[in-house]
Amino acid sequence: MTDILTEIRSALDEATRGSIDASTVDAETDLIARGMSSHQIVQWMLGIEEALDIEFEDEQLNRDTFRTIDSVYKAVDTLLG
Repeated sequence: MTDILTEIRSALDEATRGSIDASTVDAETDLIARGMSSHQIVQWMLGIEEALDIEFEDEQLNRDTFRTIDSVYKAVDTLLG
């Protein structure tokens, strides 16, 4: 679990270029409400896919999946399950 969360947080840092501090943001924080743009969400998704060698399902490609670190973790866990 920790390795997956580390990769998710690392991809978040890269996607937001540090505008959201992924090392300290709570896993339940609404990242969209904190100003994360749709472009940053796509970059985050691509970074996670590359780091974990996965591909999100079409039905997962929505704002709710990428709203929080926890929601992304749950989506990834489903794919790796």
